[in-house]
Amino acid sequence: MKFSSESNHKITSTQLFIPLSLGLALGTLGDTILYVALPQEKILLQTGLTTGAVGLILGLNRLARLLTNHPVGTLYCYLPRRKIMIPAAFLGVIASVCYALSTNITLMIAGRVIWGLAWSGLWIGATTMTLDISTDENRGKMSGILAFTTTIGLTICSLTAGVLCDWLGFHLAMWFTVFACSLNVIVWLFFLPETITSFRSKKNQSLLPQTQAAMNTRSLFKISGFIGIPLFAQNFVYNGVIVSTTVLWLERFLGDGVKLFHTFVPIVTLAGIYSAFRILIGATSGPIAGAFTDRTGNRKTALVIMLIFGACTTFLLGLSIPILAFTGAILGSIATGAISTLVYAWAGDRFQSESASKAIGMINSMGDLGSALGPIIALNLIPLFGLPKVYSSLGLIFIAAILSILKV
Repeated sequence: MKFSSESNHKITSTQLFIPLSLGLALGTLGDTILYVALPQEKILLQTGLTTGAVGLILGLNRLARLLTNHPVGTLYCYLPRRKIMIPAAFLGVIASVCYALSTNITLMIAGRVIWGLAWSGLWIGATTMTLDISTDENRGKMSGILAFTTTIGLTICSLTAGVLCDWLGFHLAMWFTVFACSLNVIVWLFFLPETITSFRSKKNQSLLPQTQAAMNTRSLFKISGFIGIPLFAQNFVYNGVIVSTTVLWLERFLGDGVKLFHTFVPIVTLAGIYSAFRILIGATSGPIAGAFTDRTGNRKTALVIMLIFGACTTFLLGLSIPILAFTGAILGSIATGAISTLVYAWAGDRFQSESASKAIGMINSMGDLGSALGPIIALNLIPLFGLPKVYSSLGLIFIAAILSILKV
């Protein structure tokens, strides 16, 4: 018998987001280190990887999630959240062990596939738990708070990642992430609340007319697929192309590093600082966009505006004038924080709680496809056309996303 869930609206945002965001930050440290450090030559020597393999390694976990997002989203329709979230966090520990032990591509591939499965459970769970405690009046705000608190954790990870690699070397830094991921499991065992109070038979629950389409599998996949296209565009551009080439982009302006107060700061550390700064800026735009659209009720219009904004910033990123390029980086961060928040809030508007996790699984698959293709395509196109031209052309992805969501 199929069951639907009853959300626990008595849980406050503080009770949920403090342990949730802390755990996500601890769990993603290893993944952040890979993105910050792997493109650099000395790190490649430590890991036994080739430059050509970096794009595959960075995108492999997301390719794996294309297979796991839907099953995991369906599983959340039947099980309490903690019963999936905590095992997913433990898989993060195993993935970090693979990174720490890797001296060739085999263990690295294993770690990335395991991390892909783990993140399916973690992010679908985090988003579903957020929708569990939200209402029609505050869904955008709650989605923004999730984005904000998670982003703060990712900011700390980005700052820590470059420093750890420069200070400890790749493998010792990864053993530190094993400890961090293990601490995450312990934190959630004791402090992560359950956002579902009960599961009851769906035959005893009346459905509102506007949710009928959400309960139809074909309609669910169609609608969530279109809603997920902006997330595909954002992840392809920022979480795929730009994140995986941050070191290369900074080297255009800063070389191997800079000297600050008689101390030389290596480029990997600077990449971590830059990534943290960019993420931190994006964290502020999510709650603002979510709360604003709670009042106006028009998330699609706001999403179109942010996609246009994102297209303009990618053009600036490709310029060779430092002040314009860095301005594009800052403004682009605003767009990324708002886009993801609006996408998940829009999904919450369209789907009832018993089908929301399935829709989120589909939307996440769209985002993961973008994140997976971004590094692979970028690292193969840059040698042919150069980094500036690749960056400047990224705005076309946002334009295509705008045209697609007009159909929803």
